[in-house]
Amino acid sequence: MRVTFRLEHKEETAADIAAAIARTGKVLPPGEYRVVIEPVTKERTNEQNRFYWAVLNEIAEATGNGNEDLHEHFRARFLQDRSCTPARIRSTTELSVREFTRYIDQILEFVGTQYGITVSLSREF
Repeated sequence: MRVTFRLEHKEETAADIAAAIARTGKVLPPGEYRVVIEPVTKERTNEQNRFYWAVLNEIAEATGNGNEDLHEHFRARFLQDRSCTPARIRSTTELSVREFTRYIDQILEFVGTQYGITVSLSREF
């Protein structure tokens, strides 16, 4: 079971977090649980996503591969979450702006180095 809480605009204490959990009214079955507190990051933007697919389309034209095949290939190559066993391939929808930018940069570097492909698109995000 996964429950997400968003706490904003004030300093939260452990008691505040416990109270938020209690307010859900959910009874947790016996067992061990992990509570993770992390800053909220801005999710990738629509502009980034459009740029990403334009990049994939340009690579597809240069290689003859389909853009969906390239999408799956690059996800498997660059988005493996090795904190899970077996490793899980992350979805691009769960990437932050920073992570998605890094992912696109990895793709551009890879196709440039491995295949000599230079993407002519300029970033507009």
